[in-house]
Amino acid sequence: MKKVLPGILIGGLAAVLCIGVMAVVIRLLPDPMVKPGSSPALVTVIPARSIPPTIVPTATLAPEMAATLANLPPDPGGKIQAGISVHISGTGGDGLRVRRDPGIQGEPLFLAAENEEFSVTAGPQVVDQLTWWYIVAPYDEQRQGWAAANYLVPAAVP
Repeated sequence: MKKVLPGILIGGLAAVLCIGVMAVVIRLLPDPMVKPGSSPALVTVIPARSIPPTIVPTATLAPEMAATLANLPPDPGGKIQAGISVHISGTGGDGLRVRRDPGIQGEPLFLAAENEEFSVTAGPQVVDQLTWWYIVAPYDEQRQGWAAANYLVPAAVP
């Protein structure tokens, strides 16, 4: 029994020594996933483009609306129909209120920008002596509503 105990101690000490040597060797070996001469990848974070908030004008009718109606650009007449593309024009850069219902009393949903393009999906409806068309933005179906034809210009056909 006395000879077995030193043998176990020597064997255990040898095992610990082997494990330590293996750990050092593994630590010193190069990483097989990294090619020699390469550098670690750099990550560049590009911030997302900020989207301007949707401007929802108030639904109140200004007293000078009668004068505004008299100074509208001309209605393009029969040039607009369902299924074509149009763009906003004639707002002087102020944009066009697109409404929930046709008519100047309709609740404004958002402000369409000058030259913004839309698809005409319904209409016409004549309300408040104006012709109204239902328009939908091709890039965002949440941007849809009724717009006065006086501010719509048919897009050029390619």
